[in-house]
Amino acid sequence: MNPRKVVTTSRDLAKGQEAAHEILRATNETRKGVIEAWELDLANHFETTVRFARRTNEELDRPDIDILNAGILTDVWTATEDGYETS
Repeated sequence: MNPRKVVTTSRDLAKGQEAAHEILRATNETRKGVIEAWELDLANHFETTVRFARRTNEELDRPDIDILNAGILTDVWTATEDGYETS
């Protein structure tokens, strides 16, 4: 689709960067800076969500598409470090 920029997110930045490199390899993308890995931990640190939102506002003209895939289903109630329900 020839995107101008693709941002992947991950709780573990090193793993996110590995995924970004794999996407580049799999798509034969040769343009520099088309895909970036940014930290975003929705489960434990609300601070990373705020940083991600600020960075999005500062560095991107506008987000065109969001693909969210970070849900879990448990039968035990637990909370994040910030006090939010994890499920």
